[in-house]
Amino acid sequence: SAAAARVADALERRVSAEMREPLAFEAVRALDAELAGTTFVAGTAAPTVADVLLLSSVHHTLSALAIEDRATVASLTRWANHVRAAARCGDLFAEVRAATPRVPPPA
Repeated sequence: SAAAARVADALERRVSAEMREPLAFEAVRALDAELAGTTFVAGTAAPTVADVLLLSSVHHTLSALAIEDRATVASLTRWANHVRAAARCGDLFAEVRAATPRVPPPA
């Protein structure tokens, strides 16, 4: 099925959580583009094991990005925080703070 293929694909991208190897920024941006139109990686209504494993792979790298760089991967930041809340794994992963856009005062 398509959902099983997405889960398998997400698992293939998993970097060892124990080693905490940072992902290249290009890989982070590619993942951001893939997550732009989806809530969870398998296309399900709730997070799966694939979401939690992928979060464990990217959380360290995403958290280490400068806040300005996180603004360029808004879909990934949204997804990470959504999975964290929906899977109730807030004790394992800290919230990934996103950049707050500056709005000029009215003229």
